[in-house]
Amino acid sequence: MKKNNELGADKKPVTYLDETWINSHYTVRKCWQNSSDASVMKNTNPGQRWILVHAGGENGFVPGAELLYKCKSKTGEYHDEMDTINFVKWLNEKLLPNLPPNGIVVIDNAPCHSKQAEKVPHQTALKSEMQNWLTSQNITFNPKMTKPELYQLIKANKPEKKYIVDELSKEHGHEVVRLPPYHCDLNPIEYIWNLVKQRVADKNIDQSERQIEKLTKEAIQSITVEDWKKEINHVQRLENDFWEKDRHQEDQVRQFVISLGGEDSSSDSETDEDDTDNSEMSGVEELADD
Repeated sequence: MKKNNELGADKKPVTYLDETWINSHYTVRKCWQNSSDASVMKNTNPGQRWILVHAGGENGFVPGAELLYKCKSKTGEYHDEMDTINFVKWLNEKLLPNLPPNGIVVIDNAPCHSKQAEKVPHQTALKSEMQNWLTSQNITFNPKMTKPELYQLIKANKPEKKYIVDELSKEHGHEVVRLPPYHCDLNPIEYIWNLVKQRVADKNIDQSERQIEKLTKEAIQSITVEDWKKEINHVQRLENDFWEKDRHQEDQVRQFVISLGGEDSSSDSETDEDDTDNSEMSGVEELADD
């Protein structure tokens, strides 16, 4: 991933987006309780879930980009409903129309963000699918080729991955930057979600489904520009730490290679054969003539 200061070098606005969930029984983890006061008793059942999708940057949340809706999935996994179709619908209707022009959109590699615009056959695909793909790419093949042979031909001509989300954003004049895998800690909106949930939990005493949407929207509105800037600065410090660690590791590897007689030791070991005086080699005697 590019460094944050590099992203802002050309003054492009940077927008961070993500989705999360919140449930009706979301409340503080610890509080004073007693057996007679039901208002502070915690319900261990998570209750109904809501999916929350939004985006923001150093100027706060993007106006008009909020999406909050009740989850219908019975599995408890919100990704079952926030799929590529729903995510692209949100992009088209909520986010892209409200983004400043010529910006940078930062996303992670969640499944709904990462569906490819063009599906390339996998090695487990049907032979006919492999043949159809090769034909569509104007790649010549022998109809008698086996599946492994066809797949090797596909691998040799595999195009660069193009994601639906990235291509759609590019059509609207935006660059997409994807976070490294398993590094949600580099997305400021993850920390914003934490603030939102904390503020919902602080007021969700009744743990009522009728109140959760209201509390969530109020918590979103309470997030300030200063909150966003604080979390963006936090991520920038994390990124700088990662860059420093990478640079330190590269220096260590370089020193290790040199110490083993690597790239910088070759000039010291090379000698000109004509300059070697064999007569002065100690411990070696000329063979005597018979």
